[in-house]
Amino acid sequence: RFGGSGPSGKLSGLTAIKANAYAFAALTATAEVIAWGNPFCGGDCSAVQEQLHQVQELFAAQYAFAALLSHGGVVAWGDADSGGDCSWLSAELQDVQEVCSSAQAFCARTRHGHVVCWGRREFGGDSSGVDDDLWENISHITASENVFLAMRDDGRIITWGREDTTSSVRRDDD
Repeated sequence: RFGGSGPSGKLSGLTAIKANAYAFAALTATAEVIAWGNPFCGGDCSAVQEQLHQVQELFAAQYAFAALLSHGGVVAWGDADSGGDCSWLSAELQDVQEVCSSAQAFCARTRHGHVVCWGRREFGGDSSGVDDDLWENISHITASENVFLAMRDDGRIITWGREDTTSSVRRDDD
C-alpha cells in the first residue's frame, strides 16, 4: 500500500515532513532524507540518495519532491514530468536561496535574483515566455496550484503558468 506506516524504525529524530498526493519525504536531524509511499511519486529517493546530504529544506509538488541543499544546490525526485527531475538544470541551480512549488512544477530563485523552473508547462514549469523578466532582480517567488509569481526588486510582478490565470502587472503607485 502507498503511504503506510513508513520505513520501520527510521521515523525518529525527524525535523520536517512533507507530503504529496501519494508519498512522504522526511528530513532527519542529520540533514538527510527518508521517503516512502508510491515510488513513482517520490516515495523512493534511492536514485538521488547520494545527493541528499546537508538538506536544508524539503518541498512537495503533487507527484514529486525537491530538496534545497545547504550549499545552494537543488535535488528533485518523483515523477520527472511533474518536477521530479532537475538534473539537467544543475548548472543553473547554484546559489539557490528560495524554492516553491505549484501542483506539478518547481521554481527556484538564486542569490543573484535569477529564476529557474522545471516541471509541467501548464503548471509553470516552463517560464520561457517571461524569461527576460526573470533573468535577474527577482526578490521573491511564490506559487498557486498552477501559476508562479515573481516579485522584482522594482516592485513589478511577473506571473506564468496556466494561461487563463496569468498576467504581468506593474504597481499603480510607480
